[in-house]
Amino acid sequence: MVLFISIFLFPILAVIVAGGHGFVACITQMIFGPPGTLMS
Repeated sequence: MVLFISIFLFPILAVIVAGGHGFVACITQMIFGPPGTLMS
């Protein structure tokens, strides 16, 4: 079971996390503009 989780679940989880992060970053950039405008 641990082998199954480590082989199948971790890559899927990584893709979901990376895709979700990229999606959120894209949405926030569409709303707030390119990065750097929030901090300055």
